[in-house]
Amino acid sequence: MKKVIFLVVLSIAMTSCGISKKDYAETVSQQEKEITALNAKNLELEEEAISKSKDIKKLKKKVSKIKVEHSKELEQLSAAIQESNPEGVYYRIQIGAIKNPVSDNEFSQSLVKAGDFNKWRVGYFKTLDEVELAKLDLKRLGVRKFWVVPMKDGEVITYDQAAMEMDLAK
Repeated sequence: MKKVIFLVVLSIAMTSCGISKKDYAETVSQQEKEITALNAKNLELEEEAISKSKDIKKLKKKVSKIKVEHSKELEQLSAAIQESNPEGVYYRIQIGAIKNPVSDNEFSQSLVKAGDFNKWRVGYFKTLDEVELAKLDLKRLGVRKFWVVPMKDGEVITYDQAAMEMDLAK
């Protein structure tokens, strides 16, 4: 309908400007070709958008699968390096803290209740070099936000206290 109205308006405009029917027919023919080309390009772009949308859905599924796989690897890493509350100064890596109650799940062995928070801490590391290696593993697993928690005999201490204790132990 828009095409017909456009052609009628164009016809009136060209006639009032003194354009011949032959020139008019050539102009209309050229414009119809351009419209056909644009419609073909539009169809091509729509098909490409549909294809990209399907690709995005596939990628989202892959990301979800990787997240599940990595969460299992993270738990295995934690279990492999975990001991039962060592004595003295050591470091743990905290990977999360939330106020909401937590149900029993696959991460429950890494869960530490501290005040109103449920905190997930992994590992028991005697040196900062061990911590650095574990941080690389966590980054490889996709964990981007975490922090190191210095501890002594199961209690959180400051970095300065940990450094002093380590110096005294030497």
